[in-house]
Amino acid sequence: MLLHIVNRAPQFSEAASQALRAMGPEDKLVLIEDAVVAVLDQAWQGWSLPPERIFVMEEDLEARGILALAEPKLRVDINRFVTLSAQCQQTISWH
Repeated sequence: MLLHIVNRAPQFSEAASQALRAMGPEDKLVLIEDAVVAVLDQAWQGWSLPPERIFVMEEDLEARGILALAEPKLRVDINRFVTLSAQCQQTISWH
């Protein structure tokens, strides 16, 4: 199981689309930094992932003033992010 980490907004970069195409059936995806603005686009293809496979960094949502727009079950804080990283065999960062 791999942890894919995307830091670019899907609306302005191909990084998120590339990560989704590269994901295996048990891989997980975390949106961090500017990628968290994906919550503004409910039609984004990443939302079709099961909720146990996609996460959004809570601190980055809060920094951008959009915390309330992300479903609580999708939010991860830094501690949960570290736990996810440790559970996965490898992490891949997409820029």
